[in-house]
Amino acid sequence: MIINSTQVSYFILSAYFDTGMLKYLYFIIILCLYVLIILSNVFLIVLICVNRSLHEPMYLFLCICQGEYTTIQCPNQSNY
Repeated sequence: MIINSTQVSYFILSAYFDTGMLKYLYFIIILCLYVLIILSNVFLIVLICVNRSLHEPMYLFLCICQGEYTTIQCPNQSNY
């Protein structure tokens, strides 16, 4: 009877490779997207304030919710 006596003392997670210099590229991409989202929210808030027909709480509430999500959740997702 043959017994398998192989012992593995380590494992490699291939999805989490060393990003090296790519982390700076990832940071720039995420930063550009973050700034774009914040600027679009500011534009929407200004548009809501200027246009009288958009003076409903729903539109302002949606902008604030998206801004809070972007400010709180996106930086947490980029931690690696």
